[in-house]
Amino acid sequence: MGEDLPPTCEPGAVFVKTDTNRLYACTAPNAWVQISGAGSSGGGFSVIAETPAGTLNGSNRDFTLAYTPVGGVCLYVNGLRMKEGLDYTLSGKTITFTV
Repeated sequence: MGEDLPPTCEPGAVFVKTDTNRLYACTAPNAWVQISGAGSSGGGFSVIAETPAGTLNGSNRDFTLAYTPVGGVCLYVNGLRMKEGLDYTLSGKTITFTV
């Protein structure tokens, strides 16, 4: 059984998953980024469980990611996976939810 990343972190924290030999760094509150190991080829990284910045007030539709995604995102709201082009659009680091 694999190790789980801690659900919360503060920027600067690091975590090693010894079962997969992957290293993760916390780059923003509660946002782990894989910085080494399988899946981080070419010096790239994966952002895992990032909460985009933006006001949660029921009317704001724009949210900002810490990094510009390459290859798309998997976006979930209340446990439901959103579909790009139908539920939201992505432009650079900005996610805009459709009405």
